Amino acid sequence: MPYRLATGDNMTYENPAPQEQPSAQAPQAGAGSAASVQVRIRLPLSRPIVTYVLLALIALVFVADFLLEQLAGQPIIFYLGAQVNSWIGEGEYWRLLSAIFLHGGLTHLAFNGWALYSLGRDIESFYSPIWFTAIYFVSGLAGNIAWYVLGGESPSVGASGAIFGLIGAEVAYFVRNRQLFGAFGRQRLGNLAILIGINLFFGFTVPNINNHAHLGGLAAGFLLGLVLSPGYVMTWSQDGYVSTRRLVDGQSQVVRALVVLLALAILAGLILVGNQRWAG
Repeated sequence: MPYRLATGDNMTYENPAPQEQPSAQAPQAGAGSAASVQVRIRLPLSRPIVTYVLLALIALVFVADFLLEQLAGQPIIFYLGAQVNSWIGEGEYWRLLSAIFLHGGLTHLAFNGWALYSLGRDIESFYSPIWFTAIYFVSGLAGNIAWYVLGGESPSVGASGAIFGLIGAEVAYFVRNRQLFGAFGRQRLGNLAILIGINLFFGFTVPNINNHAHLGGLAAGFLLGLVLSPGYVMTWSQDGYVSTRRLVDGQSQVVRALVVLLALAILAGLILVGNQRWAG
């Protein structure tokens, strides 16, 4: 039975230099002066950790799959958790999650691994490890559930739904903070639009690519990102002759958590919709 691989094929991405920061406008002191100066303010970024953990996990799973397959003398990826919609309809819902960690070959792993490495470090630093993790797995689940609800019988494996979710989250990040980033943000959004277009083009022209997972993950990542991304607020403080300008995240953590729970509830409802096709 052929795989319908949710691949990250032909995904290219260029990270900005770590020191590259947007400039903010600050008022210029002076009697009646309307002039302004540009000040360089460091973004409150997190150190990426989860990205490297995920890369290690998918690599270990691939090695384990390869070794067990050599011992068994036959493919065992189905038993390890590939997404098979008819089996999910019989109650094996865990496959919607486990399929994110599986890959159909070394090339598949290499493309998705490189995409995760290239995208994940920036996005995790923007969102923080906890919300990056939420986006990654909710988007991966959304992509697989899209295949469960709308797709066919071909098995599906791969992290591409989750990776497309990261692309959507980065789009949301620069959309939400477009006034802060200015021309730099518009350039990044243009690059992301090209990236999405190239991948969708290959998705619809190359066989055995799971476009349901790609689009489902992209939509979930973007919608989550609109709420989970930092809503930067400029704060000003004066200590004698020293004026301090700082960007802080104005978004409520409680709101973020509630939105993630709402997203999971919606996905659970969509699983019930898929059951109408595949259960029994």
